[in-house]
Amino acid sequence: MPICAGGGVNSIDQAELLFRSGADKVCVNTGAIKNPSILRALADRFGSQSIVSQIDVKYYRGQYMVFTNSGRDLSDYNLIEWLLIVQEQGIGEVLLTSIDKDGLSKGADAALIKAAMPHCYVPLIYGGGVRDCSDIAISYDNGADGCAVASAFHFGDLSIAGAKDELAKKGFQMRLQP
Repeated sequence: MPICAGGGVNSIDQAELLFRSGADKVCVNTGAIKNPSILRALADRFGSQSIVSQIDVKYYRGQYMVFTNSGRDLSDYNLIEWLLIVQEQGIGEVLLTSIDKDGLSKGADAALIKAAMPHCYVPLIYGGGVRDCSDIAISYDNGADGCAVASAFHFGDLSIAGAKDELAKKGFQMRLQP
């Protein structure tokens, strides 16, 4: 399982430390909002496949807006503007998190995924609010390439093996244990 690490990354040296510590990918949010060209520098140095744009989004004043500092601070970018910028900078993947849903275990934000997908040309992983396998399925059904699950696994609402079995029964390709 690839490990993606982040948190406070705003330089090549910080990213290199994460890679040397065993990360396969590095995600960047606040550092990129402050200096979008850091994404190009990281992609040039480590390869696009290893640079993930972490995008924290909240529906705010009638549009999806990008936030920084773990969802505390509003940026100047809406989702569509920011998706285009990060892709132009050479990132290889997007980790899109719904602030409105994150940590609540009240369901995935299908509307957010639908809003992002027409503008995203790299793999998109959705996260936020996932409570059960139907939410994982919603992520895939709306075009996401992956689904990040945290609370449902942490609190025992889902098990990895159980989720994979249930998703396989729904027709999703899963690597099941023998």
